[in-house]
Amino acid sequence: MISSLVSRKVLLIGPDYIGHRGGIGALLDIYKDHYEVFNFIPSFKNLPSKSQKLVFFIKQLVRIIAFLRKNKEIQVLHIHSAKDGSLYRKLIIAFLAKKFFRKKVINHIHTGHFKHFYDESNWISKKSIRYFLSLNDATITVSDFWKGYFIESFSLNNVFKVNNIVSIAKQDNSIKEEKILNFLFLGVITKKKGIFDLVDTIAENKEILENKAKLIICGSGDTDDLLDLIKIGGLENCIDYRGWVTGEEKKCLLQVSDVYVLPSYFEGVPISILEAMSCGMPIISTNVGGIPEVVENGVNGLLIAPGDRKAILQALLYYINNFGKVEDHGKQSLQKIKEYFPESVTRELEEIYTRLIV
Repeated sequence: MISSLVSRKVLLIGPDYIGHRGGIGALLDIYKDHYEVFNFIPSFKNLPSKSQKLVFFIKQLVRIIAFLRKNKEIQVLHIHSAKDGSLYRKLIIAFLAKKFFRKKVINHIHTGHFKHFYDESNWISKKSIRYFLSLNDATITVSDFWKGYFIESFSLNNVFKVNNIVSIAKQDNSIKEEKILNFLFLGVITKKKGIFDLVDTIAENKEILENKAKLIICGSGDTDDLLDLIKIGGLENCIDYRGWVTGEEKKCLLQVSDVYVLPSYFEGVPISILEAMSCGMPIISTNVGGIPEVVENGVNGLLIAPGDRKAILQALLYYINNFGKVEDHGKQSLQKIKEYFPESVTRELEEIYTRLIV
């Protein structure tokens, strides 16, 4: 728990965590219970149209300005950013906080797409990104990989790694007796998350996997394409699509599933992997971003290259044919996840806040 002596001097900015559909929202939803004083103003809400999102941001910008004018005790803005619109919204907020209110700014960068986003940007956007990064008094990343990237690529000082936070408690780690192994995917239904590679692998090897494995998919996004693949491939017995899940339904799925699968092309350190680990699950994922820092190949999961369908199949079959490894690797996940629990993460955050508070 971050003490009121420190937390009352910090204003957090990020996406609305109420009814969130993303990793930052999930993180903030946990944060709120571990600050004695939780000053928070959302800068983004998942509304139907771009115009509605813009109006919401303008209103929240006015709200932030009013809050800073009224609450003189605030010394630090802890801004949670990603890429695209998120980054430019936070640039505006950081500029106002620094130039007009003389506040310290922490930029907490969550996206695993940052390098690709920066490399593909035009020169004006790159200049804006560099300016935003230079405004920050401290930069927080979610892994050593990304910490090294920002130090080496942008010559930043005061870069800290703070683990993503997870608080789902493991209830039952006993191996199931039934023959079908439940694999779980949670996330946005998009090619970048590797979900279509996973579905195609199952379709191509239906005869091998049917009656031995079931993939439970939860998420939103390109759902029409996903459902078409399931129907065309006759995969109803192999794949169970549940839509977007939250709350108790999500916790239940994490606790009854056997192996978590996230074959992404880009990542920071996915909250969903941490949640699965906290429920004693082995992980099948890719060797990108900060994932290798939490998933050790052959210890608490299996790491593959993005887009490698042959490796996906081999990983699925490894756990299907070695039920004992599901339990062994799951126990290792429980050991590795401890440093991501609130007690450890909030201690690191409080130390960073204290450095910046006068």
